[in-house]
Amino acid sequence: MFVFKLQAVLDTKKIIEEQKLTDFSEKKNQLNEEKKVLNTIQQERILLVDQLRDSQHLIRHMRDIELQITYIDVCKEKEKKQKKVIDGVTKEVEERRIALMEAMKERKVMENLKDRDMEEFKDSEVMQERIATDETAILRFRRTEG
Repeated sequence: MFVFKLQAVLDTKKIIEEQKLTDFSEKKNQLNEEKKVLNTIQQERILLVDQLRDSQHLIRHMRDIELQITYIDVCKEKEKKQKKVIDGVTKEVEERRIALMEAMKERKVMENLKDRDMEEFKDSEVMQERIATDETAILRFRRTEG
């Protein structure tokens, strides 16, 4: 029966890889949410600019126009801040992706080692069976000769 000496290490590597995958997925989801927020801000700004453009022919108070322009500027600032947030989260996603890839490599190394050890074990068993078969054949031959 084959027993891998480093099975506990392999199991730990698998658990670490699963944790890294979970971390990566969570951060990727956060990035998607942050992009949705940015998209919402951009759509709101575009809508405000369109409303301002469409109302050019209407007679409006200067104060209303100033407020609308100020709010468009506020949206632009929100957009800039959100882009910085997205840049930060993107860097974190990349860091977690690299960590995940490293964990996957480490697990794969351990699995390759396990496969190699299993092949050596099988080869050893085959060799022992050959030796046992050869000994049996030699004993039978001696009995028939002697």
